[in-house]
Amino acid sequence: MNQVAQILIDGDIAMFRKISPEPMDMHSAEISMHIARTAAESVPENLRVYSHRWLTERDIPSLLPEHMLPLMERYHSVIVDAVGISINLRGRDEEAKHVEQKLADKVAEMYADGDKDPTRVKQVITDLRISMIGI
Repeated sequence: MNQVAQILIDGDIAMFRKISPEPMDMHSAEISMHIARTAAESVPENLRVYSHRWLTERDIPSLLPEHMLPLMERYHSVIVDAVGISINLRGRDEEAKHVEQKLADKVAEMYADGDKDPTRVKQVITDLRISMIGI
């Protein structure tokens, strides 16, 4: 997330706290920011279209005006999930490949089960790596 988006999200959270006793988490604030960006005429069109796509890819309604929908073809973006796996076993290449494959398989299994929470994925692969190689 870029610095401007973070400032907007922080502002959404601060404003929400003024009008509601309920807490607003970062995910809700991010959704709020994207909805507001789709409606705001002062926001550049590429950011409005990006926010529209971000929302619709998550099955969240967008406020992008209908006349702007054709712009989506010009500003095409795709959400990609990725997990980095690093195995540092110098001089033990075969073992490193084996461990890397096991960790990749575990991530694929978690994603197939719908478990994509980054904190949970990191903890699971860290625990698995430690159990396999001790570090």
